[in-house]
Amino acid sequence: MNKRLILAIALSFFVMLIWSRLTQRFYPIDTQEVITEQTETELAPVVPAFDIEQTTEDQVSVISQDREFIFDLPSACLKKVIFQNFGDYVFDLGYGICLTRQDLVFRQQQLTSQEAVFIAENSNLKITKQLDYSNPDFLLILNIKIENLSDQSIAYPADLILGLIDISSSGLDARFKEVFVKQPEGILRLPPSKETKVKHSGEFFGFRDRYFCAIIKPMTFPETLAVSRLGRKQSQLVLSRPEINLAPGQIEQAQYEIYIGPQKIEPLGLFTDGADKIVYYGFFDPISKMLLRALRFFARLVHNWGFAIVILSVAIFFLLFPLSLKQMRSTKEMQYLQPHIEELRKFHKDNPQKLNKEVLELYKTHKVNPLGGCLPLLLQIPIFISLYQGLMRSIELKGANFLWIQDLSQPDRLITSPEINLLPILMAITMFLQQRSSMTSMSGSSGEQQRLMSFIFPIMFGFIFYRMPSGLVLYWFLNSTLMFIYQTRIKVANEPVQH
Repeated sequence: MNKRLILAIALSFFVMLIWSRLTQRFYPIDTQEVITEQTETELAPVVPAFDIEQTTEDQVSVISQDREFIFDLPSACLKKVIFQNFGDYVFDLGYGICLTRQDLVFRQQQLTSQEAVFIAENSNLKITKQLDYSNPDFLLILNIKIENLSDQSIAYPADLILGLIDISSSGLDARFKEVFVKQPEGILRLPPSKETKVKHSGEFFGFRDRYFCAIIKPMTFPETLAVSRLGRKQSQLVLSRPEINLAPGQIEQAQYEIYIGPQKIEPLGLFTDGADKIVYYGFFDPISKMLLRALRFFARLVHNWGFAIVILSVAIFFLLFPLSLKQMRSTKEMQYLQPHIEELRKFHKDNPQKLNKEVLELYKTHKVNPLGGCLPLLLQIPIFISLYQGLMRSIELKGANFLWIQDLSQPDRLITSPEINLLPILMAITMFLQQRSSMTSMSGSSGEQQRLMSFIFPIMFGFIFYRMPSGLVLYWFLNSTLMFIYQTRIKVANEPVQH
């Protein structure tokens, strides 16, 4: 891998990191008529009356379909879902699918592996919440029944909190948090930290983190989604409707279809049309999805995600090998002409126009295209960025082990205290050897610059990759190793035989 490719990818990483920081502060929102930014007086947070700091004694839990549902008993809210098949991944809803009525306390009526039923009742109202989670495809059905027990009409604010989102963190996972709304023209993506209101469009709403998402689809009446801040650390998603008036003895019912599960195209597609579009890997989304499909295919063959990454890395290397070979040849040709160009610069140092003409003639004579390696380079960068985006958010890597690596979605952590990640170190060493093997004999400032770059690039990439997911580092390490082996073989083959 030549220095131009390394520099281009390093700059790409830098741009991606800067962009992720900027999008956390200045998140672009589509200027559609369905969105209106709200002031604090227009969009006051709807906070339940129960204390946010509940104890574990107030919680009840049940296991169903390899998922543990944890409920807060006084509010009948779904606090967390723990996915046992995904390394006990905790998807935290804070207070999810929670009514905002402030003067009612729920009691548990039924809690089984099929459904949970909670009831709140006083002299005027009776509210029944039934959550059916028996479906194995991450589909939940929420039924809410509100009954007027009095002999007078009652106005009831039937707002529903979909969940709370922690916006205080600034780590790697924070940039993947997002609120989304399905509109007729596509998925509208919103920042969880900015107060907004989206009018009902007959579709679904939700939010996601790095790996999982929660989607809610109203089945009985129109809803408005409001994103409101709760201080500096949290935002809440509220589905609101106009206040309902219940006549004496009247019963009002609401039903919601809910998806709480991984961001995987197959189960999302089963939930509802368009839900699979939530999975989005950025500008190179189609390439990312294609590479992940190949990775899943290899994983089914070898039954290990680490070995699947190895096979994918080798496949990509040989797929791009003609382009890499063209790059190396272009680099060698430019290196060969470099001494001649230096002589021309000295000779025509006072005549830049003459210098440019002589350099172009030199290229023409030796049939060298100075831009010969640019097109292959431009084709390789999207593949690398696409794989980076895909591996960063692939839930299959969560908890997947390989050799000494316990979780391919995390740094490899050969030693935990102090934290020593072996793969980035091996990668930096391989890159250094690779750069040294590709160096040519150059004197003066050019030679000094070449030697300096052979140290700077490996150290820079070792620093960038040190806390990256080990699955991504494994790919880059294998790519560098294969390129180093090839360069070494070519160098040995071209060495003159000693007699």
